[in-house]
Amino acid sequence: MVQPPLADRTDIRPLTVPVALQILLAKVFDAWTLPLPATMPDKPVGVAMLIVRTFLQAVPTADADPQVFSTVHDQLVANLEQGVDRAQAVVATWHDVPREAVDAVREARVMVFAALGEDAENPMLGPWVMRPEWLVFTPRIELLRRRLQDPDMSLPDIDDDAAAG
Repeated sequence: MVQPPLADRTDIRPLTVPVALQILLAKVFDAWTLPLPATMPDKPVGVAMLIVRTFLQAVPTADADPQVFSTVHDQLVANLEQGVDRAQAVVATWHDVPREAVDAVREARVMVFAALGEDAENPMLGPWVMRPEWLVFTPRIELLRRRLQDPDMSLPDIDDDAAAG
């Protein structure tokens, strides 16, 4: 009797929402060549917050050369898109994937790109962007928006201002 290939004999566990979100984080952090955090959120909003926070921390400070800023920003965005696309492909092709898992990855993706997009007035962002712990990123978000609109604009170093305050 001929045995089916190992891939067909492997007992693949059902994909849960937390596992789908872990796949999303793994693919994004891999694309950024960053290690995964020790603890990972298991809800789309938490995953989106972690991805956005990591992105904002990786964006150069205001004193960076405009060309360096643009290059780093563009590479971060390209790698983010690549990681998200890979994660969505893995989750979508999982054997008997539940709709909730696909939707959770899609929801996290929408929140991430809405938060990082040029359109700041997005009601979908809701209260998770306005949390007090996110206020520390407000100067960096503004810097990011201003630099995207005018890469040659000279801006003060926001990290020095935050340390002095």
